[in-house]
Amino acid sequence: MDQSLLTQEEKDARQEVLSSLKIDCILRRADYSRFYQDLEQAVPDYKEVIDLCMKYPAGNERTVTSAYFSVGSILLDQGKRDEAKE
Repeated sequence: MDQSLLTQEEKDARQEVLSSLKIDCILRRADYSRFYQDLEQAVPDYKEVIDLCMKYPAGNERTVTSAYFSVGSILLDQGKRDEAKE
């Protein structure tokens, strides 16, 4: 199907569905990075999840809360108290 034939409403609906998949994938990557102690990769991934959840909040309330908690936890473990407050 030619993308130019889609209405803006249809494009937005597709983007919202894809955002759920993207959030899930990035969150899993962040969790794996944290598990394997690659904290320098985990923090940006969690922050990207937070940004996407803020852009597409429907159904992502628990995910964004979990991502905020994970970022704060990692930063506190690294002794970055001021950055964790943000």
